[in-house]
Amino acid sequence: TCALPICFPVTIPVKFNSPALSNRYVKVHPHILFPESNTSLYIDGNISIKRNIKNTIIEALNERAIALYQHPFRKSIAEECDACIEQGLVWALQAQKQIKEYNTLSNHDENKLFECNIIFRKHHDEKVISAMINWWSEYKNGIKRDQISFPHVAAVCNLEIKTASYRDWETEDHIVTGK
Repeated sequence: TCALPICFPVTIPVKFNSPALSNRYVKVHPHILFPESNTSLYIDGNISIKRNIKNTIIEALNERAIALYQHPFRKSIAEECDACIEQGLVWALQAQKQIKEYNTLSNHDENKLFECNIIFRKHHDEKVISAMINWWSEYKNGIKRDQISFPHVAAVCNLEIKTASYRDWETEDHIVTGK
């Protein structure tokens, strides 16, 4: 079973000159930031939790070492890449090159895209640590859209994910996106 201790804010041991990079460091390094805890919950700043979700987390982590929501609007990294290009969030040539590389290097499920804005995990699990280390590397060295790199990283690391849709876990008084 999964126990969830109360967590307190932590000091990031590395200084970054970008708030986005600092946020991503926290997002993918819970095994370093919370060594005394076995589980962690990452929540993006635009998410509001409106009631206790402890049981939701415990249920998810009893099935897998990591759980994420599927993307509510897009189904593949190619669709996400196109949306990011259209919104001016990434350079088209760089993003298309990275997608082509992912398609060559990994056997990721083309129909699995995660929103990556809420992550439940047993962060000391070996596969989770490996995935987080790889995800950090992809973020630092590739395009700065972690939704695009995560399915590739999960496939390379053989990470089994508890996938949830917002319909599974969201109710009017539960989780609200876009504060």
